Amino acid sequence: PVTSVVLCGLLHSASSGVPVSLVQREKALSDVVQAFTTAGVQFVLIYGTALGIAREGRLLAEDDDVDILVTSDTFDRVGPALAKIHAHPTVLSVVDSYFFHSFRAPGWGPVDTYKVDEVAEAKVLCVTRERTAFHKSTFFPVRLVQYSPIPGLTVPLPNNVSEHLALEYGSDWHTPQKGIRSRHPASVRQQYCDLCVPPVMVTCRVQDVAKGDLPCLPRYAGSAILHPRFGSFALAITMVSCFAFHRWHTRRASCFILAITMVS
Repeated sequence: PVTSVVLCGLLHSASSGVPVSLVQREKALSDVVQAFTTAGVQFVLIYGTALGIAREGRLLAEDDDVDILVTSDTFDRVGPALAKIHAHPTVLSVVDSYFFHSFRAPGWGPVDTYKVDEVAEAKVLCVTRERTAFHKSTFFPVRLVQYSPIPGLTVPLPNNVSEHLALEYGSDWHTPQKGIRSRHPASVRQQYCDLCVPPVMVTCRVQDVAKGDLPCLPRYAGSAILHPRFGSFALAITMVSCFAFHRWHTRRASCFILAITMVS
C-alpha cells in the first residue's frame, strides 16, 4: 500500500519590515563585505540591497535589512565570519538555519544571508528559503562596483542586476516607489518546483510512521501523515490543509509530494 506525505516547509520571516537607519545598515554592509571577503565567502547582494545601489548608488533610504546570497559551498563560513565582527550577535531566525541566517546587533544590521544551491546541469541556482530559482548567469560571476558613500568599499552586485531587479520589482524598478517589495514572480517559483525539488521515493515501516519516526524527511519540514486506507480523498484534504496553513502562517506554499511506500 502507498500513502503520501505533503511536505510543508516552514518559512519564518526574520526581518521585521520596520525600517532601520541607513547608518546602521551601511555599517553592517561595510563590516560584512570585509569579513566575508577575508573568510572566502562567495556572495552577492540581492533584493532591496541591490536595488538601492543599482538605482541610487547607495542603500535605500528606507529598508529593514541587508540581503545577501551565499553559495552553498561557503555558507558554513557565514557564522564564524560574522562572529569576528560581533562576538554575540542576536540570531533572529534559527528555524531555517540550514538555508538561512539573519543576524543583528545593537546599532548594526540586520543582515539576512540566503544559501543558494546550484543545479549544475541546468545552470540554475535554487534559493530554498524563498522557494525560488534563477539562472546562474543572472548572479555569477558577480559585478564589482564601488560603494561611493564609503571610500574604498567595493561590493558585489548580480552579474545582470537589471534582470534580477526586473524579476523582483517589475520593469519599472528604476522609478522609486514608496513601499516597494520583492514579489517573487510565479515563473521563478515554478522553476524551483521543476528543477530544485524533484519527487522523492522512500520506504518506511508502518510502525515507524505510526510513531512519527521518519528520518527520510528533509530538515525543517512539517509533515502530515496519511493512513493508507484513507486513500486519495484524505490526500486531497491534507494538501488543502497544508496549503491553508501556509497561507495563514507565511502566505507561501510548498510544491512537492513525498510518496512513501508502507511496509510491515
